Amino acid sequence: MDGAREQYVHVNGVRLFVQTVGEGEPLLLLMGLGAPGDKWERNVRAYRRHFRCILIDNRGAGRSDKPEAESYSVADMAGDAVGVLDALGVESAHVNGISMGGAIAQELAIRWPERVRSLILTSTFCTVTDTFRFAISFLRDQTGTLEPAVKKRLNQWMTFSQKTQNERPEFLREMADEDAAYPWPMPAFAYRAQCGACLSHESTDRLGRIKAPTLIAAGGQDLFAGPAVARLMHERIPGSALYFCPEGGHVHEWEYLDEYNRVTTDFLLSHRTEARPDGLSLGGMTLSVRDVSASVRFYREVLGLPVREESPDRAAVIPGDGQELVLLAYRGGDDALVTTGIGVYPAGFHHLCLEAPEIEALYEKVRASGWPLERELLRGADNNLQFWVRDPDGYPVELMRMTEESLQVTCR
Repeated sequence: MDGAREQYVHVNGVRLFVQTVGEGEPLLLLMGLGAPGDKWERNVRAYRRHFRCILIDNRGAGRSDKPEAESYSVADMAGDAVGVLDALGVESAHVNGISMGGAIAQELAIRWPERVRSLILTSTFCTVTDTFRFAISFLRDQTGTLEPAVKKRLNQWMTFSQKTQNERPEFLREMADEDAAYPWPMPAFAYRAQCGACLSHESTDRLGRIKAPTLIAAGGQDLFAGPAVARLMHERIPGSALYFCPEGGHVHEWEYLDEYNRVTTDFLLSHRTEARPDGLSLGGMTLSVRDVSASVRFYREVLGLPVREESPDRAAVIPGDGQELVLLAYRGGDDALVTTGIGVYPAGFHHLCLEAPEIEALYEKVRASGWPLERELLRGADNNLQFWVRDPDGYPVELMRMTEESLQVTCR
């Protein structure tokens, strides 16, 4: 990777290839099945401006050692990651893991909570569903028998959304060519061993032990780790935030690169340990206050939602789901938005469930009002309907029908 410092670190009897690039608080990046740390490059372009990125080739991948074994384990690879932090003199780091890397990140946060400042779990899983088991077992068993080009096309069919495959064939060719040109290919036995690590991972009943602020980032069209698994992790990890890319597949972090980089960078910036600006203290954070009066008028007058002001300069109370949810729009460090009772989210992001009319009727009302639409009405994961507008403060507002009676409002 351009500008990265490259080195080998000996951990747990294995020599691991490690790259570090960027300046700032440490950010440990853990890649998924069959891929080297170099695959983070598109995301590191955004992260390196704010963080010291640490990229590991997991055992079996890239330039790291490839121990011959029937199966590796997620626990061993989490131990490898801790060993790398030790070797680099890093006491704790922000952590982002993709797919298998997200499983490793879970294990790291559960076993070594003091080493994790904040946690992003991207396109990952806490349990192995039947469909996931079938897919990974098939890839494992066919590795070494299928032609590489055929296996790559099969893998892309599984990991990229149908929308991407139908509308962006040149992007798929670019990704396939990039992988084919990689000079350190993964031997079949090592790929099968990493598949074994994925298939043996189970953390559902231990997720409550994760203490770090956590963002779960999932693709609405993910065939491997689908929305139900993401919601399960969200339910089990205390105070976690959940971000869905409605049209993204298992690799939504590359399909919708700019959006993913923005959401995850904002989350990471909001949890840096550097001193925060003077302002209001809330939940152990020092926060400044944001005027939400324009947004209150937007909710009430344009969308017709039952909103009343609690305080004209800082809060709105919105009744929904049988209770009143208080939206306190405070600005924290690096412009992070905090909503009490809901959690700490990336900049410009809050999440509420509201009682509201049918989504189609609300959509037509917004169209009739002449208010500009960010995106048209579309059908997303779990048959939800959703569209986007922009509120008077400039934040895109996602309107999604979760059930017949409720509406999810997410301001990004």
